[in-house]
Amino acid sequence: MGVREQLNQRPWITLVATLVGISAVVAWVYRPERSLLPQVAERPGSFITLDDGKTFTSSDRDESPPFTVDGKTAYRAYVYTCDGGKTKFVGYLERYTPKGKQMVKQIQEQQRAHPGPPQLVLQTLNEIEIKRPGDTHWVSQSDAVEAAKIIDVRCPNDPEQHAERVDR
Repeated sequence: MGVREQLNQRPWITLVATLVGISAVVAWVYRPERSLLPQVAERPGSFITLDDGKTFTSSDRDESPPFTVDGKTAYRAYVYTCDGGKTKFVGYLERYTPKGKQMVKQIQEQQRAHPGPPQLVLQTLNEIEIKRPGDTHWVSQSDAVEAAKIIDVRCPNDPEQHAERVDR
C-alpha cells in the first residue's frame, strides 16, 4: 500500500503533520535569537562614522543616528569587504530624520512595555535616509529605486563583484 492510500485511510496523520509543520514555521519566524521580522529598534553593536565614511568604528550606543560623539556628528556606517575581511570600507551611511528618531523612541518604549516581536511601522522607512560616502544628497529608504542603487555595494577594484557586508 502506497503513502497516498495510507493517508486517505488515516486523514488524522495529514492533520497532525500539517499542524506540526505550521508550528515549526511559526517557532522559526519568531525565535528570539534571530527573528525574520523587520527590526525597527536600534542595533547596538553596529558601526559608526564621524567623517562621512572615510573611517569607522564600532559602537554600542543604542541611539538613532545622527548623534554627537566628541562634538562630531555620528552616522551609522554599513561596512563591507571584498577580500574576506582583510580590508574593510564603508559602503553607505544611514541617518534618521528628527521625526524618525521620535518614531523609533516611541516604538522602543512600546516594546519595553509590551515585549514580543517588534512592531514595524512602515512610515518609519520614510524617515530613514541613506547615502554613499562622499555624496551630498541623502535618499529616503522609501525611494526604492534610488535606495537600491545605494545599498548595492560593489567592490572598489571590481565593480562587477558585490561586496560582502561585515557584521561586528
